Amino acid sequence: MNKVPKKVNIYNSAYLSKKSSFGPPAKKTSLSMNISVPVGTEVDYVSFSFYEPSEIRKISVKQIVNPVLFDALGHPTKGGLYDPSLGPFQKTQICATCSQDHFNCPGHFGHIEIPIPAYNPMFFDNLYALLRSKCVYCHQFRISRALMKKYTAQLTLLQHGLINQAQSLDEIVLDFKKASEAKEDETLEDRMEESSLSLSTAEEYIDYVDNFMKDALADEEARKYAAQDYKVTVINDVRKNVMRDFMKHCIHSKKCGNCHGISPPVRRDGAAKLFQLALNKKDQAVMDRMKESTGSFGEIKGFINGQRFLTPYEVRKDVQALFEKEGEITTLLFGARDPRVPSFIKKATYHMFFIEVLAVAPTRFRPPSVMGDKTFESPQNELLSAILKGSHLVRDFSEELQAASEEEPVDKKKVEVTRNRFVDSIINLQHAVNSFIDSTKNPTQVAQGQNLPPGIRQALEKKEGLFRKHMMGKRVNYAARSVISPDPFIETSEIGIPPVFATKLTYPEPVTPHNIKEMRQAVINGPNKWPGATHVQNEDQSIDVLGDLSIESRIALANSLLAPQSSHTAQSGNNPFPTRTQTINKKVFRHLPFNHGSQGPCVARRKDDSYALC
Repeated sequence: MNKVPKKVNIYNSAYLSKKSSFGPPAKKTSLSMNISVPVGTEVDYVSFSFYEPSEIRKISVKQIVNPVLFDALGHPTKGGLYDPSLGPFQKTQICATCSQDHFNCPGHFGHIEIPIPAYNPMFFDNLYALLRSKCVYCHQFRISRALMKKYTAQLTLLQHGLINQAQSLDEIVLDFKKASEAKEDETLEDRMEESSLSLSTAEEYIDYVDNFMKDALADEEARKYAAQDYKVTVINDVRKNVMRDFMKHCIHSKKCGNCHGISPPVRRDGAAKLFQLALNKKDQAVMDRMKESTGSFGEIKGFINGQRFLTPYEVRKDVQALFEKEGEITTLLFGARDPRVPSFIKKATYHMFFIEVLAVAPTRFRPPSVMGDKTFESPQNELLSAILKGSHLVRDFSEELQAASEEEPVDKKKVEVTRNRFVDSIINLQHAVNSFIDSTKNPTQVAQGQNLPPGIRQALEKKEGLFRKHMMGKRVNYAARSVISPDPFIETSEIGIPPVFATKLTYPEPVTPHNIKEMRQAVINGPNKWPGATHVQNEDQSIDVLGDLSIESRIALANSLLAPQSSHTAQSGNNPFPTRTQTINKKVFRHLPFNHGSQGPCVARRKDDSYALC
């Protein structure tokens, strides 16, 4: 294998950001690697974001609508989870999308249209917190604009790495309070929630914070210092504290600081249902008086036994209105960040809290298991089939409910029964989506000794800690035990590997004028002396095995590493400019490099490198 770059930048898990060493930054290209040609670019950093529904539909080649996998003859069904458009199902088949065989087809995504916006179980806690912190009347966070300006400024400064300036905003609140005519035991938050606070005082505070933030961002020295180490633990901890304080203020503010309305509380039931509770008599009386005097507050109906079920449509509409009115703070809270450009942040959208279109992985990543004459489908297909069946039920009950509501005369009992079945189908579909992403959120009871099909989260957690769980501290035959002990000669980014494995693990390194001295010495040392090399790959892809050569032959081969291979260039006619210097495309399969500061029976090696066992 080739050496894997330390920093990777993946946009929407499909593209790499590459930086050229010989010119301006290169455009985003798909990931590919040809080890026979030295690469003049390097992968720079990694960042993650979420696909929006429109983006999933663009990368999808087929909409999956059929929960049946195979027909009566055992062939994959059209529109099913093994549709030929997603890739070959068997090794002898050809892909219907790219016309490649099983080994060359990379696989193609499909998608499932969810008839109702399902909650994303990864962000259900955040969604619940947003609903508890927003006002149902003006669709803004329930804190005053002055406090909102403070938290917005703090998160903006932390986005640029200015931690001291962000923390000093808390002290500015105290200075502002001393300059105002307030009681000694009165905080700024209390004063801002009181109707006696004059508008000019709030505007003065907002202007002060605005000017402070502009001055801090304009300070070149502070920005230069912050750019040296942007993503550090201290900044992340402070940012989490600011976000926690912000949500705490919003949730605990009973009355909205903007419209002064009292929002009904919200209750959750697991990770699938949300309910809105009715106001108590005292708060309802206050809202009735405000409605009579202003007429700007609408009445919320549909409460049964003091609560009403919030459909996903209602929740999505409320969250969408919140993101439209509070776009700046929601982007600072949930926007995707660029670790190398602190000032850049991708605008957050409400789509991240809902799953309207579900991406289906290519067929090659959901292979069936074969045991004898029996074929067992992938566990992912079982979960995806449940989502397809649940989607069909939701559509059927939705049509029945609409037809029952349009009948003349309207049968109220039939409408009520159909509505209950429709709500139950929505909840069951939500459980199916939750199980596909995280099986621990599936409330279905299984027989003792059986496990639920693993979701995406379980597949990722399975890869967690393989080194630590299965290798560290165990003396296993034919296994290189990693040395992760406090060693002053081994950096935190390195691990120790026994020399016997260091002489077997290699990776191909291109020969260039910059590393020719090191490559020559590795070839001369050969495979048995470390640090050395095991093979040399020529430009015509032929390989010289150094273990079969004498020391004299290895010296001669080392001296010719920079010499172009005439059979590959001049004789083959591949060089369009015969008068120019030939490009050397040779590779040396070298041993693991050595950290000269390390001592003892182990070779220090960076953790982020991959190796090929030769």
